[in-house]
Amino acid sequence: MEKEDFKRIAVIAADAASSKKAEDVKVLDLCGKSVIAEYIVMSVIESGPQLEAVMQETEDRLEEEGMTILNRDGMLSKKWRVQDYGGVIVHSFDREAAEFYDLGHVYECAQPVDWQSEIKAMKEAEKAAKKAEKEAKAAERAAAKAAKEAAKAAKEKEKKAKTRKTATKKTATKKKTR
Repeated sequence: MEKEDFKRIAVIAADAASSKKAEDVKVLDLCGKSVIAEYIVMSVIESGPQLEAVMQETEDRLEEEGMTILNRDGMLSKKWRVQDYGGVIVHSFDREAAEFYDLGHVYECAQPVDWQSEIKAMKEAEKAAKKAEKEAKAAERAAAKAAKEAAKAAKEKEKKAKTRKTATKKTATKKKTR
């Protein structure tokens, strides 16, 4: 996968966490300074059930994108979990664990990604693609209708031509018999 693909995955993971009311959702571009990932996604949760919801929503959304989780840790914890998607690592912590692990400090060389703007751009691109697809289908239907009408008109013209030929032959036959 390309770096941009991992960025898309990280942005979708951040949006998934946000959709489950996680706080302080961050996406960090590790700028090639890590061998474990291109991007880190971090979020803060308030409870064990919310942690479960955030992790499940992330997994579901990324599965829709064709991503398979490679590894996960903290499955028994109500305070912290991590999901590994190869080029993207997703962390969710309660506030206490977030302060303890302080990953923002660990990854201080990382560049923050404005994931909300990225999501907005992705949604706009999807909307434009759907509109273009709809317009293409409408144009295809119009072209099929025009072709059908042209075929019908050609058939009518051919029918009229045959009628004229038959009428001409009848007239010629009548003249010969007189």
